[in-house]
Amino acid sequence: MKKYLFTHLILCLIGWQAHAQVDQGRIVITGGVKYEFEKSKPKSGELPYELSEFTTVTSSEWKSRDLAISPSIGYFILDGLEIGMAGAFTYKFSRNLSTYRTDFGESDYRQEQKTNGFVINPYITKYFMVSTKFGLMATADIQYINEKTSNNSRQIFSSSNTIQEYASKGTQEETSLSIGMSPGLVFFISERFALKAHAERIGYSKDITKYSSENGGSEYKNKNLGLNFGSGNFMFGLSYYFGGN
Repeated sequence: MKKYLFTHLILCLIGWQAHAQVDQGRIVITGGVKYEFEKSKPKSGELPYELSEFTTVTSSEWKSRDLAISPSIGYFILDGLEIGMAGAFTYKFSRNLSTYRTDFGESDYRQEQKTNGFVINPYITKYFMVSTKFGLMATADIQYINEKTSNNSRQIFSSSNTIQEYASKGTQEETSLSIGMSPGLVFFISERFALKAHAERIGYSKDITKYSSENGGSEYKNKNLGLNFGSGNFMFGLSYYFGGN
């Protein structure tokens, strides 16, 4: 299950404060937006190609869209200690269109997948300011994720003697509850702007996946202790501060 751990780039961060830097009484409102669009289609010279000994792909196209909106609000209950609530609303869509040719005939295949989800993420962050501009952060949080996915596929097989159509529908619901923590860095490039970097979470999660289709359903449970570090597991953000004394 893909975790929405806020590892995408923050496009818009807005905050206001009652005192300077990370003093008690400061309120921070954060809003993040992520949008991705992907399209894959073989070039004119790449078709047809053999998928296997008996199957040749004559046309293929794949598209996907991914949207996530992640607001949060935090309050400094003490100097350098922030508590808050973060969340996310997600939407994904993908479509695959392909045509296959075999010794027995030709098949047109179409598959669509839609996913809607949300994240609830209360957190507490401690700031350790090394200087007036640079500091370390330690964040602990509880994260609940819910995603519902619908799958629809259709295949039309045609030969010299017959035309057959196959269709299937199914749904999948994934939920995850986890407790984790992550280190981070903050650097104030000016009085009002700060750059932030967070490593991916270290934590424990419990996941439940439920499948249902026209032929029945099933449920799977998984527990995981995660520890991930690497250059690709960091989130970078830009914060803007105003107001206060």
